[in-house]
Amino acid sequence: MNTKEFLEHVQKQLKKIERENPAEDAVVTEQRHYLLREIETSCERASMPLVRLEHSLHPWVSYCIMPIFALANAGVAISGFDAGVFSHPVYLGVTLGLFLGKAVGITLFSFVAVKLRFAELPRNCSWHQLAGAAILGGIGFTMALFIANLGLEAHQLAEAKAGILSASLLSAVVGLTYLSRVSRAAAPEPEVDEG
Repeated sequence: MNTKEFLEHVQKQLKKIERENPAEDAVVTEQRHYLLREIETSCERASMPLVRLEHSLHPWVSYCIMPIFALANAGVAISGFDAGVFSHPVYLGVTLGLFLGKAVGITLFSFVAVKLRFAELPRNCSWHQLAGAAILGGIGFTMALFIANLGLEAHQLAEAKAGILSASLLSAVVGLTYLSRVSRAAAPEPEVDEG
């Protein structure tokens, strides 16, 4: 679909939407939903095939391939895994350091920077949302593994790697859960025009 065809088709659909009853603005009727889907389909057809392919593969890469790649490169041996690792001081230190340390550090540093007027809290962003993003800061393999390799003895690396994986998983689950609840609570109610 070339640009001219795209514009004509979308303008035609928009005119149909304009002709509908404006009193129903707050409600998406079945007809309006169909017209919006037509516009969406036109947008997809107007983009290049490679862009469409990249867009369709993005969720698979982000949520499947990258985590598998990260786990494979973490170097944690699953076979012969000792459950006693969970009480090892290195495991506990790394897990708590990444999970709590990152969340508290990012939130506290941001708070101080805003209070000292070195930075501003982004518009439409609450402190709760910033804290949720800070919790997600505990997700991390590369730098944590690098520091563990530099700072720990070889016999402590298995516990450190297990701690890094645990902290990353814990940060992801807690951060996403917290952000979804905070965002849901902060979402504005849709305005209904009664006039």
